[in-house]
Amino acid sequence: MSINKVLAHCKFCGKMITLSLDADCPGFDLAKMLPLAACNRCADAARRTYQLRDQITSTGVRYHVQRQDPFLKPAERTEVDASARNRLVDLTKAFCRAVCDFHRQPHIWHSQLVDQILKAPDYAFVICKKYEQSFKPFRQPPAQAELAYEPGQDPF
Repeated sequence: MSINKVLAHCKFCGKMITLSLDADCPGFDLAKMLPLAACNRCADAARRTYQLRDQITSTGVRYHVQRQDPFLKPAERTEVDASARNRLVDLTKAFCRAVCDFHRQPHIWHSQLVDQILKAPDYAFVICKKYEQSFKPFRQPPAQAELAYEPGQDPF
């Protein structure tokens, strides 16, 4: 087994990272793997936000299906609305916290996010994705990410 060390750029933040790759792995194609490289911080954040988006979407779809039940009584409908709202409030707060932490911004959450998802539950994924994309102007450009100081150096 021979392990090769390869330099690559994180596909999210552009930071230079070192990958340890097994060259003897059958079916391994370095040209296909390099564009997928991500640093640990970005990969963890992407996985966490994906999981939360998926939970928000499934909660929205479940709410939409329950609301379509023709035999649902008004009291049950109110209970379905309240439980979906409470679950979405918790999930959207966690989602917003994860996105804001990744972009190193103060936590920004508003109840209108939940209202939008409840009005159009089938667009919950798109609503979350648009929220996440609204932070793109705060990203550090890849050229600056490469010039970041090394630990132990004076940053000024």
